[in-house]
Amino acid sequence: MADFKDEIRSQIVLKEHHWQNIKTTNCYAFALGLDVPGDRHDHHFQLGDFYCNITGAKYSEVKENYTRLDRLNMDLDALELEHEEADPEEQTIINITYDENGNEIVDYSWLIAYFYSSQRGDYHFLRKAPNGVWWHKQGFDGVPNCHDGIWFNVIRDITSKPLFFHDKYIKTYRLRLRKECK
Repeated sequence: MADFKDEIRSQIVLKEHHWQNIKTTNCYAFALGLDVPGDRHDHHFQLGDFYCNITGAKYSEVKENYTRLDRLNMDLDALELEHEEADPEEQTIINITYDENGNEIVDYSWLIAYFYSSQRGDYHFLRKAPNGVWWHKQGFDGVPNCHDGIWFNVIRDITSKPLFFHDKYIKTYRLRLRKECK
């Protein structure tokens, strides 16, 4: 299962535009920077999915026994993505350097925000770009965008007003990943 973890980690790229797998990814995949196809009729890209694929645990049992936030942390731990709670005002940083052989090294330090709607019984994720704008993808059918869904304003402050009708802001996490590209 380590191969799955390494494969997923290698495919993380923080881009907002030119998303290829629009119909097979959701807001969670987008927040993690995963433009890879999933099966929208399975539990692909649902909280706990990565943990189950890496550890072999049954998704139905994990979903039944753990909260969404527990499953998010389980996924991030299983993927070995450094993560900690963060202030949504912090910045996303993408730093590219080169080693002595000219190989690219990318250090990602990005913010994701978690929202929940008790009315819909669903969650939503956003990802902060280096320019301070929050981007998201509405479900499997939406396309990545940076608008609030109500007033169609560019999202710069995720805590000032309700976004996406009934979603409630829960918390922000900083994720970190170092990728060495050869």
